[in-house]
Amino acid sequence: MTSKKFHALFGGPPRDQAVSPGQREMDIAASIQSVTEEVMLRAARHVHEETGLKNLCLAGRMALNGTANRRILREGPFNQVWIQPAAGDAGCAPGVALLIWYQLLGNKRNVDPEGDQQGALLGSEYSDEEIGAFLANVDCEYEHSENNEALCDEVADAVAQGNVVGWFQGRMEFAHQSLGSRSILGDARNPQMQSLINLKVNFQEGFQPLAAVVLQEHVHEYSDVHPDKQSPYTLFVNPGNPLLHRLLTRFYEKTGCPVMAITSLNLAWEPIVRSPQEAYDTFMTSDIDVLCLGKFVLRKLAQPATVEVVEDSTSNEPFEGQLASPCCRGELASKNGSLVCEKCHRAFAVTDNIPELFWPHEKSDEGEDITEIVRAFYEETPFPNYNDHDSLRSLVEKSRKGLYARRLDETIPYNTSVLEVGCGTGQLTNFLGRSCRRVIGADLCLNSLRLGESFRREAGLERVRFMQMNLFRPALRPERFDVVLCNGVLLTTRDPFEGFQHLAGLVKPGGHIVIGLYNTYARLATDVRRQIFRVTRGRAKWIDPVLRQEGLSEDKRRAWYADQYCHPHETKQTFGEVQEWFDKTGFEFVRGVPAMRPEDDGLGGESLFDAQPRGTKLEHFLVQAMQIVAPGQKEGGFFIMIGRKPGNR
Repeated sequence: MTSKKFHALFGGPPRDQAVSPGQREMDIAASIQSVTEEVMLRAARHVHEETGLKNLCLAGRMALNGTANRRILREGPFNQVWIQPAAGDAGCAPGVALLIWYQLLGNKRNVDPEGDQQGALLGSEYSDEEIGAFLANVDCEYEHSENNEALCDEVADAVAQGNVVGWFQGRMEFAHQSLGSRSILGDARNPQMQSLINLKVNFQEGFQPLAAVVLQEHVHEYSDVHPDKQSPYTLFVNPGNPLLHRLLTRFYEKTGCPVMAITSLNLAWEPIVRSPQEAYDTFMTSDIDVLCLGKFVLRKLAQPATVEVVEDSTSNEPFEGQLASPCCRGELASKNGSLVCEKCHRAFAVTDNIPELFWPHEKSDEGEDITEIVRAFYEETPFPNYNDHDSLRSLVEKSRKGLYARRLDETIPYNTSVLEVGCGTGQLTNFLGRSCRRVIGADLCLNSLRLGESFRREAGLERVRFMQMNLFRPALRPERFDVVLCNGVLLTTRDPFEGFQHLAGLVKPGGHIVIGLYNTYARLATDVRRQIFRVTRGRAKWIDPVLRQEGLSEDKRRAWYADQYCHPHETKQTFGEVQEWFDKTGFEFVRGVPAMRPEDDGLGGESLFDAQPRGTKLEHFLVQAMQIVAPGQKEGGFFIMIGRKPGNR
């Protein structure tokens, strides 16, 4: 929103959002805030001079500036200041309606103090029966409190113990932020609570402020607002939400503190939650410790996919019951920092918390070992590489911009076991593992895995682990994963179908397999560019759509170029060939991305695991022919196939 003149005046362009703000950014923000306060205060004084009125109502986006509002109340000429609870651009709409009804149409207004807006609980609400029915249909652990007293006692203890609590009660507020019905609560005595909530919910430490909810009789102890004056949308619990008042009273009785930190129950990129489903998704997609849905209480530590946080982040709990010797499939035991096979007694090193379970693919009739050649290639050029300054927040934002990654995240259930084979540097593994799932990323390249593991540790993703493994000698027990992902590895092997068979054996009955391959037809454009690059010795890189993108780091550009145009081996398949793989291994075809028929990208519907038609040979031909010139070719002719193993999990 700033211009070149602004950048010249203030010492450069805006920072990359993945980079933490520095002193320059803080100084600019503080200066803009100071000027904003002066403008709003002078505007308020001008209105008073023009009208002589003693009461002021505010709405609109600037009315969200609490610090400026306080100055108007304290230093301005008005006796009372009332701020629309849904202040913001949309919050001006009720004022427009009132203006038309009373002033333009001349309708008489009868002032009734009891009829003034005393609350903002105008939205939907859900009974305990409705919430209980929802929870019964999802795979989660929860408790039910007998009554409100027991609930408030339990939640007050949780807040006092330093937990971040999601609070979903009663009707939804009509407001720009939560007022106590769709809220995140924390202990205001904890000086780290602000950064803790930002870290747990928005995946970044930051200076985003938190509001406070205060018992009315104690307001004067914490601000210059008199107890007789009400501030129902910022400082105290209004009569429309007695349960929060009861919780705050119980917290005060336990701790002597009548204040809680409060903010809206939502992820940074989403609106305030409305339904139990949205509240549950927010809880399972973030690190909120406790969620209260009506009288139902969910604790993160009680969820099946939870891994206990340990200081050195070296717990191998996500691997428990999963690993096997790649040479004889015997059980592995941890001994002196290594993994030792109890059957053949071979020892496998664990480096940087990564089990090195790669075992050569032994076939005498293969000639050159393609697996070893590809492994050496990726050790030299890890792919995909992280951008400079990547953080968990930037990874989430980047992954959500990609429709496939976002839809995959929305589709894979919580509390499941997920395996990504050929994870590379683990970007998708880490993205999926920030939600309440256990995710293992496997790759043959140790350098790539180290990048993923380093990011995992920095982001504190306890449910994620990485391992080195050869797809053709899987070091994992059969039928242990709800979802197996393999977005690209099969296309670098000499025998993709054999590799697929190994993957298929790892899927639980009722589970899903998702594989990504190069399409025979759609890859033609990339093949042409590869020949041009060979002739020009790597020049003319502008002809590649990805390399033309702005914002890519040089490391990521090099990684893309090497993967697409310098790879030592790749195979291509048609839609029909891969459907035959599913048929031969007993898997049910679910869908393709793109779909198996024209004018469908395959990403629609509630879930990617909802079945679509297999398509006819003619439809396959049309879709694949369209891919030759489709805009999606910036991704190199990649396509996805999803299958389901019959049975129940």
